[in-house]
Amino acid sequence: MHQTLFGPMNQSLRIWIPLLVYVCVELAAILNHEMWRDELQHWLITRDSTGLMGLLGTLGQEGHPAVWHLILFGIGRFTHSPLAMQLVHLGIAACSAFCFLRYAPFPYLYRLLFCFGYFMSYEYAVISRAYGLGTLCCWLFCSSYPLRYRSLVRLSILLAVLANSSVYGTILALICLSVFLVDGMFLHRDKLLRVPRLRIVCSACILFAGLAFALRSMVPDVDPVPWHLSFSIDRVGIALSGLWKAYFPVPDLSPIEFWNSNIVHHQALRGIFGGALLMLGCLYFARKPTVLFAYAAGSCALLLFSYTVYVGYLRHHGHLFILATMCLWLSTYYPPVQVSSRVLGRVLDCSASVGKVIIGAILVGQVFAGIYALAMEFKYDFSAAKRATELVKTQAAKGDVIAVLPNYFHSAPGYLSEPVYFPIANRIGTFGIYDDRFYSEADCNSLVHRLNKEMRRRGAKNLWLISNEPFRCQTSSLSIQRIAAFERTIEKKERAYVYQLTLP
Repeated sequence: MHQTLFGPMNQSLRIWIPLLVYVCVELAAILNHEMWRDELQHWLITRDSTGLMGLLGTLGQEGHPAVWHLILFGIGRFTHSPLAMQLVHLGIAACSAFCFLRYAPFPYLYRLLFCFGYFMSYEYAVISRAYGLGTLCCWLFCSSYPLRYRSLVRLSILLAVLANSSVYGTILALICLSVFLVDGMFLHRDKLLRVPRLRIVCSACILFAGLAFALRSMVPDVDPVPWHLSFSIDRVGIALSGLWKAYFPVPDLSPIEFWNSNIVHHQALRGIFGGALLMLGCLYFARKPTVLFAYAAGSCALLLFSYTVYVGYLRHHGHLFILATMCLWLSTYYPPVQVSSRVLGRVLDCSASVGKVIIGAILVGQVFAGIYALAMEFKYDFSAAKRATELVKTQAAKGDVIAVLPNYFHSAPGYLSEPVYFPIANRIGTFGIYDDRFYSEADCNSLVHRLNKEMRRRGAKNLWLISNEPFRCQTSSLSIQRIAAFERTIEKKERAYVYQLTLP
């Protein structure tokens, strides 16, 4: 049999053919995807920052770790096209798919289903955010875990990057670190003691420096999100419903705005299902205590963050699914522990059998959700900002003012080559700055006054207003004409309405 770089020829083809299909599908989807505000906010920050220190200063108001921004900062030194960000993100997603196809110790069909599931084919591939980079770090950690005591520096670098990908990546990195410590202290202490001390010290310095940098980056200068520290059964149900949505992200099939929806409409029911899946997962891993610790502690940490800090959306809940997949991967490295109780043994055996059926059902549901999301992506606009800005570009004359409402509608300036005016924050720029002015409000009189004042300051007769809601303000000082409305979008807050305001 012919040999290739990655093993026998047929084994290599089993990886490269689906990977090629994956890249082609994702490339077509990315080229068809209209980026929304969260994607373009990060791009604009890095593109328009004056330097590295200016970027780090701006990130102090973001509350996000910096690794994705640093990558984009490097790209932004060569091009101002956001397509470059999408192509880099596609490369990360492709590496993630390759790593899973090549190294995951699962049946080949399961690996295929996973790579073409919702998160790997859409949420963490088509939508350019830092979560795709964190997912790649997770798979690299799992594939390197068997050689963990010989590759401490590599693991520490991976976990440092993972911690700086997102707050959810930080949680997963801490869980990975805890698993390694439990393994080294209680199961393979002899192997840990044989590791050279210098290597341990270097690895610890890299990891803890990365964790410290991540934790510092995640403390924003202005934090408008109140923490929920009191007990609420409703909020427990909301957090647990995120676990159900992460495992079964099949959306509501009726509206265009399918994103972040779920086929199970009732939140209480999703919470019950999520709690049942969590208990089943604990029983499934019960014969492998180290993995059980990782699954239970990691799930509880992610759910606790959802309960106390930020409920989040499907892109955030997806880390519960990533954690469960990591635990399945790591479980193949540990032998099962025998239990003395016959009854408990039967319960665990039954849970394992049911768990295998549930895993298959989850993967099928994930693939269905991924196919549906991609089909909707090709059929409808994710965001109307691109269409709105293209219209303004064709009709606006030189010297006309372009304004955007509200402050968080960053996707509109993302497709323009010039700064815009944000009347609510009363500032000119491209990206949102999360300070007190960003969270301020303005009534119609204030908005009209500021728009009028900005036009007169620049000596412009026309102002083009792009808003994600109808502009209902009336005034005699300006002629307001609605030019276009783009309302059929996947993300409902990314609809766009274009108005022309003219001085009399």
